[in-house]
Amino acid sequence: MDQFTFTENINKELFGDKPSLMVELFVISGIANSSEEIRFHGGVNEIKKSIIFDSKEYFYIPYEGRGFSNKSDGSMIRPSIRLINIGGIFSSYILDKDDLIGAQVTRIRTFLKFLDGINFYQYSSSPEFWEKKGVNPDPNSKLMDEKWIINRKTSENKEAIEYELTSPLDL
Repeated sequence: MDQFTFTENINKELFGDKPSLMVELFVISGIANSSEEIRFHGGVNEIKKSIIFDSKEYFYIPYEGRGFSNKSDGSMIRPSIRLINIGGIFSSYILDKDDLIGAQVTRIRTFLKFLDGINFYQYSSSPEFWEKKGVNPDPNSKLMDEKWIINRKTSENKEAIEYELTSPLDL
């Protein structure tokens, strides 16, 4: 498939009369003192388990993201992301990783229908059934990835950690 086909698939979902559910995925990479990546989603349509997109697993980690929309005046935006930290477990993880400061955050947006077939019950044995339901696994059909840098940690307690993000152009 060419880039036009991917864009056409997304446009049909965005502007169609029956779009499927939007899925927002995050990847935190470039973590200090680590080669790991943190991949997560916040629970799409009450899905509170891992989901697979582009053959990569995204764990269920509740979060709240704010301020990702663009400003019309052209000024830089500084979105924030608040991650669950029940009992301080996430705090323990980031302790020797410079609190994730300077790590890259990639925001990936696609639609439920484009997730890998493995997410759908018995997809491999009955793809025709799922195609009739509108499922079309395609890791290339997504909106343009957004790249952010963790600028600073704005709050931390035993329930949540919140980060301010900045554009790589803002550094």
